[in-house]
Amino acid sequence: MAIDTNNVGNTLFGNLKGKAKSQPQSKPKKEKAATKTEEKPVQKETPSLPVEEKKAAPKWETLLKVNVLMSCEEKDFLDQFARKIMFHRGKKQGDRKRERITSNTLIRAMITNLQEAVDASPEINYDMQNEEEVIEYLKSIQGNKIIKQ
Repeated sequence: MAIDTNNVGNTLFGNLKGKAKSQPQSKPKKEKAATKTEEKPVQKETPSLPVEEKKAAPKWETLLKVNVLMSCEEKDFLDQFARKIMFHRGKKQGDRKRERITSNTLIRAMITNLQEAVDASPEINYDMQNEEEVIEYLKSIQGNKIIKQ
């Protein structure tokens, strides 16, 4: 759809047609310097308080953001599993640290578990052609890890 440049009177910029070239631009006016000197507020001395040690940053701020492509069913499973963990866990006992469990927590836990299983595996077969073969291999090394414990 072409725009008719002759009939732009009722448009947002219609009143500006042709004025940009014909009118010289005015220079911005300089503000006059303030004649009065501004008084700076006097800061009262506050008694020195003991400096608290800086707390460590929350765990989520120390992690890298990574996008993972997964199916809706996989994402739903992770979300539901994390919700079940949060719902069924008991109250805080002793000095055990309580963290919020999310689908990201589950993914990190699976990666840690995979690292330990791969490290414990004596021989690694890297000749895997598709996702199904990777799944079967992971099941086999996971089985080895469970037996060794």
